[in-house]
Amino acid sequence: MLGTYRTILALMVVLAHTAVSHVGIASVFGFYVLSGYLMTAACRGVYRGRIGAFCANRLLRIYPCHITCLALAATVLMLGGEPRFGTEQVPQTTIDWLRNIFLIDVRSGARLNPVTWTIMVELVFYCLIPFVAVTRERLAWWLVVSAALWLLSDSEKLYTFAGASLPFALGALITYMPRLRPMQVSWLVGASLTGMAILYSAIVSGTKHDLVSLWVLPLICMQALAVWGLSHIPRQAWDDRIGEHSYPIYLAHGSVLCILTAIPFFDFADGYQKHWAMFFAALALVVPLSFALVHLVERPISSLRAQVRAFRAQADPKDLRLPLHRA
Repeated sequence: MLGTYRTILALMVVLAHTAVSHVGIASVFGFYVLSGYLMTAACRGVYRGRIGAFCANRLLRIYPCHITCLALAATVLMLGGEPRFGTEQVPQTTIDWLRNIFLIDVRSGARLNPVTWTIMVELVFYCLIPFVAVTRERLAWWLVVSAALWLLSDSEKLYTFAGASLPFALGALITYMPRLRPMQVSWLVGASLTGMAILYSAIVSGTKHDLVSLWVLPLICMQALAVWGLSHIPRQAWDDRIGEHSYPIYLAHGSVLCILTAIPFFDFADGYQKHWAMFFAALALVVPLSFALVHLVERPISSLRAQVRAFRAQADPKDLRLPLHRA
């Protein structure tokens, strides 16, 4: 069920950018928890002792779709698309192009696809996890440092590496948690998803200050419990197929919003006003676009990623607990 879960998180980001405030940032933290879990499990399992193969697989996972969506964003903007976030623009210098392509400091300067700042954060923790999460002792230190960084950082923790460290560390912790019995899984998944729904409701009805000071940390804990429970549910082909669309939806929806913002019907008087009509229009465009990206970009590269994953000689069988071929 982790595939469906991460695609729901991607759709929540689209929802946040079109109709409902604050749920996007909350969902981004959910991505961080999930990534911390999957990447740590991969490093402890199929990529044990193979940091180079792990990094190669991550680059193949991130960059083909990223480069394709970057080209899409540039095309949309050059053909008259209107910036949805007010920061989208075609780079005018070689440095800005390189920053966008290689995901370096993408929160400043000319930005083709503003949502890629979270991918930059993910890449940093992909590099750290093979070193700080592969033993219990290192993970314990990481958790302590992450908790301290969380407490010391201000409201901008929503956009910083310091703020992202704790959800990644909690995700990594899940790989060390004991296996649950079926009844325990049912109760845990039900309780955590219910808790998440309540917290999301509180986030929607509150302010950004409330989001930071009251709701984010409990929500991250609920997200970690949900991932722990969902990881026990056996993989299904339909879940894999749904999960394939999370990354394309997340990366492509910015360009879709640039297209919609250029349409007079969505030219709201208050600029960045949100409306359910824009959400459903965005879905109508981003879902078929996601199918195209999956079939034309994601699946063709998957065979190469499979070759990188193929050698498992150094994996400890007790650590092969997850659908790691999707990592």
